Amino acid sequence: MAHSPSFELEIRGALLIAHPHLAGDFFDRTVIYVLEHDEQGSFGFVINQLSDLMLCELIESAHDQHRARQVHIGGPVGLDHLYFLHPAIALDTSNSTDAAQDRPSAHGLICAASDQAPRAGPFIPLLGYAGWGPGQLEHEISADVWLLAPATLDLIFHRPADAQYDASLASLGLLSGAMPPMHSQRQ
Repeated sequence: MAHSPSFELEIRGALLIAHPHLAGDFFDRTVIYVLEHDEQGSFGFVINQLSDLMLCELIESAHDQHRARQVHIGGPVGLDHLYFLHPAIALDTSNSTDAAQDRPSAHGLICAASDQAPRAGPFIPLLGYAGWGPGQLEHEISADVWLLAPATLDLIFHRPADAQYDASLASLGLLSGAMPPMHSQRQ
């Protein structure tokens, strides 16, 4: 019996894209980078929602080149805590290429989070995070609330926040207006 190849994207280290028909919710048109996903639940950051705050308003000692950086809303939980999402540091860079660093590897995530502002390189300052209890995210994915896409450094750090949603859908070959309704909306 021949087995057909299958592709299953791991949730940890992937992007969650809110289904285009999800409306009137905090997560409407959001893209989330998932940092943790295991039997205890899931944790990640919304990467495409901007706040009205600049980094210098939250950290007086922010480096001059980052003082005017706009802070993102990372999710509805813990809005009183500031995080920084930045590219993860590879353990072995001797054989790395730019292309290899632009996608998740079998060894882990392409991004990491900290509560200290990086001095250099791309990073996103975020207030709050998104979190799910055990099995909750899998249930939402099976109900079509979220689409899964591979994460890339380009999409996370080098696209304007207002372009990340459409670029994430496009990475799957999709357009927001051409999507069928979510399972929960089908009659």
